[in-house]
This record gives sequence, C-alpha cells and structure tokens, in this order.
Amino acid sequence: MKAASEGLVPPSMWKCRPTTPLVAKPGSVDLVLTFRNVHNWVQQGDAATQAVFRSAFDALKPGGVLGVVDHRLPAAATQTEK
Repeated sequence: MKAASEGLVPPSMWKCRPTTPLVAKPGSVDLVLTFRNVHNWVQQGDAATQAVFRSAFDALKPGGVLGVVDHRLPAAATQTEK
C-alpha cells in the first residue's frame, strides 16, 4: 500500500460526547473533524462545550487542524437550552 510506505496510516473515528470528551491521545492526530455537533454541545452548557474543544485541541499534533461543519439558526432565532 502506497500510503503505508509513505508513513501514512488509515483514518480512525472516535465517538465523542460532552460527558466523556476524550477525542484521542494527546498530540496523536493531524485532523479532528466534526459534522453538525457543536449546536448540541452548546445545549449542554459552556463547560461541556469547552471540554470537547479542549480534548480536540489536545489531541492535535502541532500544526494539526480542527474542522467544524455545522448549521445555524436564522438570524432572527434564539438558541434555547433543553
């Protein structure tokens, strides 16, 4: 496999919840990518949201990338907590 000969490894996926936000071992990944999760983390409160982002940033290698894809409310709407 060409990727293996170049020192690349296949991507891995972790499931992350605000109550157990460990993404991966510190400094072990090049990219953390989340799709449509941030609005749910926000509903869990600031501390939970910060814990998830801290875990993601801690998992990144130097120069790593955190990618966030999410939708948002219309400008006239207000975020409500559950």
